[in-house]
Amino acid sequence: EVEEVHKNPRARSAELWTLKKYETDK
Repeated sequence: EVEEVHKNPRARSAELWTLKKYETDK
């Protein structure tokens, strides 16, 4: 799954956005 993220910058951006949102809601 990690490799998929490296091949898909868009998916990586979405993941980073989710992590950032999670930290904010925290």
